[in-house]
Amino acid sequence: MRAAALSLLVLLAGCTSSDEAPPVREAPIRTDRSAYTVGSGQFGPELKIVSTLRAPADRAVYVVNCNGAISPGLQRRAGDTWVDAWIAATDACLSAPIVIPPGGTHTAELLIRPGAGAVLYPRPNNDTLEPGTYRVVWHGALTSFDANTRPFGPDLPLEQRVSAPFTID
Repeated sequence: MRAAALSLLVLLAGCTSSDEAPPVREAPIRTDRSAYTVGSGQFGPELKIVSTLRAPADRAVYVVNCNGAISPGLQRRAGDTWVDAWIAATDACLSAPIVIPPGGTHTAELLIRPGAGAVLYPRPNNDTLEPGTYRVVWHGALTSFDANTRPFGPDLPLEQRVSAPFTID
């Protein structure tokens, strides 16, 4: 009887829930830090953010570019929504897409400084980013590519081309 009770106790102990948190799903875009501070560069205030996009495991991603230059941007949290805050300026040429194979990655550096992109938020005509919560968003990341159509292909869904939030001081 005692052995049966002990066996039942062991069995029940195995059925209890674990205090371990479920695994955190990694964001499709990984940044090199979770907090950034604007520093001083050769041409004034400057911020560098390295971001890496991981393609979904089941499909390739086609990144629109001009001689390798892509158009990543920043979105700033404004209340409960995300608004475009900064977008990289690139030349207007069209090169063959950068193809990221299923599950593969591609890394890009965002160099944010006056004159190196378009600051869209905050307005009006502010040439710097306010401190706050941001995320990287990759523009021109497509699920297929055809240079003879406009647009060139369907966008990868937004939730598959943004980073986890981070802060800029």
